[in-house]
Amino acid sequence: MATRPKTGGRQKGTPNKATREIKEIAQEYTLTAIRALAEIAENGDSDAARVSAANALLDRAYGKPRAALEHSGPDGLPLSAPSLVIMPFEKE
Repeated sequence: MATRPKTGGRQKGTPNKATREIKEIAQEYTLTAIRALAEIAENGDSDAARVSAANALLDRAYGKPRAALEHSGPDGLPLSAPSLVIMPFEKE
């Protein structure tokens, strides 16, 4: 693995031109897409379509919820690694 610092290319966090152009084109359809999601959320043919559209609207309005990580075992006790039990080998 290289140990020298990166020298060249785009600065960290700078999108490439193609990505920027696609993002700009897609942003022109924001209102249309939101209206389509709202229509599906209200009048979709299936429960799954309505729930999916509603989730997409909420994600865009308030951001996606953070994933919860469990760092403890049952009842809040510390996690423990399973023990390895070695059984003696019996000759037949």
